[in-house]
Amino acid sequence: MATWNDVEKYITSTFHVTPNAPAGMIGILFPVGDRKQQVFIRRKGNDKIGEWALVISPIGKVSAAKLKEITQEAFGLICGGIVMLEDVVMISHSVPLENLDINELSVPLIAITLAADVLEEKYTGKDFH
Repeated sequence: MATWNDVEKYITSTFHVTPNAPAGMIGILFPVGDRKQQVFIRRKGNDKIGEWALVISPIGKVSAAKLKEITQEAFGLICGGIVMLEDVVMISHSVPLENLDINELSVPLIAITLAADVLEEKYTGKDFH
C-alpha cells in the first residue's frame, strides 16, 4: 500500500519541485521542448474511498467556444478529463494510493503533462504558469 508520504518522496526525489505551489500541492514545472508545463499533485480522499493522488495541469483561460473544442478533443485522451477552477481550464487525473505501483502514477503524470501542453499551445498559444 502506497501512502501520501511515498508519493511525496517519489516526486521530490525524481523531479525538480517548484517552490511556488499552492498550499497542499506539490508543483513540477516540466520542460516540454522549448516550452514548460506546470503540473500539480494533490492529496485527496477520505475514510470511505481511501487516499488518492490528484494530478492537475493547467491549460489556461479560454473562451466558451474553445472550451467546447477542448472538451471534445479531450474525449480521446488516454487518461484525464477536463476540469475548470474559476476561469482556468485544466486536465485532471486521479489514482488511488492503495496498492499503487509507481508506473500507475508516473505514466499518467507524463500523459497529463504532454496532453496539457499540446492543448495549451493549440488553444491559448502560450505557456500558462
